[in-house]
Amino acid sequence: MPTLIDQVRELLAVEKLKFDEPNLTTHPDSESVATFRMPVRGIRGEWICIVRVFPESQRLLVYSILPENVPEERRPRIAELFVRINYGLVLGNFEMDWADGEVRYKTSMDVEDITPTATVLRNLIFSNFFSTDRYFEVIEEATHTEQALVDLLAVAEESDGLEDIRRGFDLVDDAVH
Repeated sequence: MPTLIDQVRELLAVEKLKFDEPNLTTHPDSESVATFRMPVRGIRGEWICIVRVFPESQRLLVYSILPENVPEERRPRIAELFVRINYGLVLGNFEMDWADGEVRYKTSMDVEDITPTATVLRNLIFSNFFSTDRYFEVIEEATHTEQALVDLLAVAEESDGLEDIRRGFDLVDDAVH
């Protein structure tokens, strides 16, 4: 039976995602972790994705990290934006590090005592890509303009995104690298 790390590696390879081969690292007082890193280009922007696999606890974390940190004076505005976005999300959430303004989107899953299928793993990773891409421009606009947050969100959310999902997440499939 393949390990969770092997399953993730295989999925990324099948999806033709160009990723850095992970090293298994262990920090004192914590479990080991394998980190896959890859560039992603969607319709609306480019960012780095990190998939972290915790083999002992059988957890997966997928982070899409936006390329620009939010300036200190804009962080309250972006925090409000994330509260508004996150309230309606079904899977995942936006996060901002208050100390340096790093922005990321996180999806995660505990797969202890189950064997996740390639479809389950793909959905976890590609739903992350989809949500990051959907709100990428909104975050940029909210960071650099004074446009009302509700107006910015209305544009991003006017489409339910089903067309992109039905296309099989082509928004990133062809453009990852």
